[in-house]
Amino acid sequence: LNVGASVSRLFGTIRHQAYSEYGTGNTLNNFLDTRNSLGGVQAKLGAQYTLALKNDQKLLFGLTFVPQTSLRNSLSTALVRYRVGELTQAVTIEDTVYYAVTSPSAKLASEIHAGLSYAPNGRWWFGGEYTTSPSTQTFLDESGQWQRNRSSMALGVTHTPKLEAGQKGYFRRVTYRAGLRITQLPVEINGQGVDETSISAGVVLPFFKTFSVLTVGGEVGQRSGAGDYKEQYVLMHVSATLSDRWFIKRKYD
Repeated sequence: LNVGASVSRLFGTIRHQAYSEYGTGNTLNNFLDTRNSLGGVQAKLGAQYTLALKNDQKLLFGLTFVPQTSLRNSLSTALVRYRVGELTQAVTIEDTVYYAVTSPSAKLASEIHAGLSYAPNGRWWFGGEYTTSPSTQTFLDESGQWQRNRSSMALGVTHTPKLEAGQKGYFRRVTYRAGLRITQLPVEINGQGVDETSISAGVVLPFFKTFSVLTVGGEVGQRSGAGDYKEQYVLMHVSATLSDRWFIKRKYD
C-alpha cells in the first residue's frame, strides 16, 4: 500500500469587461470592468494498492481525494463613462461612476478520483477511472455557481510490444495508447445539461540510447445535449520528457 500527498499553489485573475456604446460625439457610453484576483493552496491525498496475481499479473487500485479549497479573493469593480470622437474615434474618459474593492468568498469544490488497472503481463495495461465533483459548490466570481455537478468516466489501454531497451526494432519499443472518455459537464444551456464524449490515441516515442521520450497524442470529441447545441473539437498534444544518467564518475581521464 502506497500513500501520498501533494500541495499546489493556485493563483490567477478572472476579468470581465462589458461595453454599452450608444454613439459618438457628446453621447456618454459606459464601460464596466470587473477583476477577480484569486489565490490559495490546494491539497491532494492519494493511496494506491497493488495486488499481485499469478503469472506476473497485477491489479492496481487507486484513490485520490481533493478537499474543498477556500481561496483568497480580491474583487475590484469599476464603472466608467466615456465619449468616442466622431472623426478620430479617440476615447475620452469623462467620469468614474463607481469603484470598489471587496473580498467576497471564493472556493473550489472537492473531487474524488477512483481508478482500477489490470496488467496481464507488463506489456498490456487496461484501466478505468471515475471522477466526481459537487461542482455546484464552486464559486469564483460574480457570474455565479455551476449549474450541476461534474462526473467523468474514462477507459484506456496501453501496449508496449517490447519493454527491454536493448531489443532490436525501434517501433517494438514504442508505447501505444488509446482511450474513451464520457463527461457530464457542470454547465447548462437553456436549462438542459451538456455532456461530452471523446476518443484519444497517442504514442510514446523513446529517444535512441537515452531514457528520454517524446509523447504525441490526439483527441477528437463532441459536446452536445442542450437542444440543437453541438460542438466538435480536435486537440493535439506534444510533450517531451528528458531523462538520462547524470553525474557518472569517469573511469579514465
